[in-house]
Amino acid sequence: GTPTDAIDTNLSIDNYIPILNWTIIPYSFVYLYVFIIPFFLQTKENIYLFFRESVWAMMLINICYVCFPFIVEQKEIIHQDFFGKWILWERGMDGKNAALPSYHVVWAFIAAQYYGQVFSKTKWLHYTIAVFISIACLTTGNHTILDVLGGFFIFLLVKNLDKTWLYIQKLSEKVANSWKEWHFGNIRIINHGFYAGLAGLIGFGLMAN
Repeated sequence: GTPTDAIDTNLSIDNYIPILNWTIIPYSFVYLYVFIIPFFLQTKENIYLFFRESVWAMMLINICYVCFPFIVEQKEIIHQDFFGKWILWERGMDGKNAALPSYHVVWAFIAAQYYGQVFSKTKWLHYTIAVFISIACLTTGNHTILDVLGGFFIFLLVKNLDKTWLYIQKLSEKVANSWKEWHFGNIRIINHGFYAGLAGLIGFGLMAN
């Protein structure tokens, strides 16, 4: 169910985005688009990188879902034609919980990246498809602008996984090597103690929520 402390990702600007029932087609197309991409990858390295990015994306997204109770107030489907009923059916399996970041956006851009490597002459087409899928997240009323931007941010992280990891490593080394201590008589205070205390405070806060 919806948590009592849920965080709504809807912004006032989202109210100006129209519902276009037929865009459930590109919204749902992402499942097939991602499912078949491994069959087109031509090298073991590309297969490995694709699955590595996919696993990292799922880990990061699920951490966001567990730690932050983001929800989306999905827009009402007024014209319940075939596509409108399709949207409602899709929502029945998904719901408004676990909204930010959007899985659809992450999967669409990861797939587009590797399709672009295989079909280099039509790279622009695959990124266009990814953008279209992202827009469909909005025009089906299933996601908000923040959800889409969050999904694109996760894609950028996993796309630059090695650079991101190297940055985190250097930052960790900088913190680890920033030894400072203060003496008050027989008492010694070490700055690393503040880091441990802050980590414990954040962990306790997450559990308390």
